[in-house]
Amino acid sequence: MKKIFTSFLLLFIILADVSLGSNAKSALFAQISINESQFLYFGNNIKKNIMVMDSYGNYIKDIPLKTPIKELGSIFSCPCGGYLLVSDPLGDRIVSIDDADGNIRHILLVNDPYDVAISKNRIRYEGVIGNNKSSIFIYNDNGKLLREISKSKKFNEASSILMDIDNYIWINDKKSGEIIKLDIKGNVISKTRNEDLKYSVDIDSDKYGLIYLITKNKLILKFDKRGRLLNKFNIDITSYPLSMCIDPVESFIWIVCEDNSLYKFDINLNLKLKINDILKIEKKKVIYLRIGSRILEKVGFDTIILDAPPFIDKNSNRTLVPIRAISEAFDANVTWNDRERRVTIKLSSTVINLIIGSREAKINGKSVFLDCPPMIINGRTFVPLRFVASAFGATVIWLSEEQKIIISI
Repeated sequence: MKKIFTSFLLLFIILADVSLGSNAKSALFAQISINESQFLYFGNNIKKNIMVMDSYGNYIKDIPLKTPIKELGSIFSCPCGGYLLVSDPLGDRIVSIDDADGNIRHILLVNDPYDVAISKNRIRYEGVIGNNKSSIFIYNDNGKLLREISKSKKFNEASSILMDIDNYIWINDKKSGEIIKLDIKGNVISKTRNEDLKYSVDIDSDKYGLIYLITKNKLILKFDKRGRLLNKFNIDITSYPLSMCIDPVESFIWIVCEDNSLYKFDINLNLKLKINDILKIEKKKVIYLRIGSRILEKVGFDTIILDAPPFIDKNSNRTLVPIRAISEAFDANVTWNDRERRVTIKLSSTVINLIIGSREAKINGKSVFLDCPPMIINGRTFVPLRFVASAFGATVIWLSEEQKIIISI
């Protein structure tokens, strides 16, 4: 009886370990991708949706998947925006979805799809690795199959795919440790062998057409357009990398790892941002402003044209911003009392009162003091940027070189 119980307990532990391992893998099996609008897309296998982040790591919205997905695999965004390709390995298909509302554009039926890519050329092609990594399928952007490139004398195992700005196809062959460059018809242009390529996990290119591969042993290999190795870098990350994408505008390198951490590096591999657990961050409303610009960008939504732009007050050397426009961008209610020259802002349970010309403001009845008093410019009330953070409980980032303001709640 004791032996039976011990065997049962051992079986239970093994099954539990397999189950937990499977869940851990599926939580972050999907890749990340970024487009020229600098929106970062991440496939959340737990909620079966696409998380959208801005280039500063703010989680701004979700794209619902309007067709049942068994497992989110690879994800790739059209470089200029508009749609995403998402693989469903368990469903033997690729789904093309609108990146605004999640509506289905077309579905590609592919046996055992592994990795996907959209070309960075203006003439868009879609590339899919399938058939147990033995075939590359090339489609136009309407989902019409143009050709199948089989592995015969070209590659042993197509492990990841990239389609560059010149519509060349780059394949990483982990089995042979090669990076292979093909033309759009499948003819081999070049092959480069490197032992580190046997451990690669993802491939992408920057705006100059240089090719980058990231490996499980935390290396980034950089190749030129001919496939020649230029350099390799060690990267300081806490876990094995799962996916990498490169910002096509500023060439920032984004990496997501098995422990759910997300990293942003500049082109010199200096760390710019780290998120410890991408699945635990909260959704935010975010706006961008620039000194001297009348454009208020409500990230992920339509832009707003201001009556007067933010400016730096010469007397106080403080950045002043239009309080009504910012408040309404965050869905606050703003009222004006002309007799008392008082602005009242209601945001959730917070009530803010400001009086033109007075440095004293009140937040839920408690007095706070501003660096400089609110003032009216072109009929609009302006307040110090620092006050917005304390009054709204917002996070404010000031980028001095760009004269840019980022406010998130």
